[in-house]
Amino acid sequence: MQQARQHLKNGCFKVRWHQGAVQFSYYVWFEDGSGNPLPADSSAGDLLTEPGILAGDFYRALKQKLFAERANSVMCYELLCIHDSSVPAEVVAEQCQKLTTKLWGSPASSPISLLFNVLR
Repeated sequence: MQQARQHLKNGCFKVRWHQGAVQFSYYVWFEDGSGNPLPADSSAGDLLTEPGILAGDFYRALKQKLFAERANSVMCYELLCIHDSSVPAEVVAEQCQKLTTKLWGSPASSPISLLFNVLR
């Protein structure tokens, strides 16, 4: 998680890395009060302190920096998936997409679909 949050601090909202026999995929995305995905400026993570065990303040500050006037109505979500390192990136992206669809409902309401373009 430390590596994922370091990337997040640097403004990267989607990250995939290998460590030994496993690969990690980490995604952070934002929604408005109606559940619509919101675009995030990747430069917004700059100058924020790295989140720690109690990271609520970091995410509050990140929402404030990204969506100043409406930060209180924005929801922040994160997903960390772990796969065997032999699984191709396309399969990892597809499985993460399916997982978010299961968790959040229909594919249309799965905001993580916006994040997968970088993995394909």
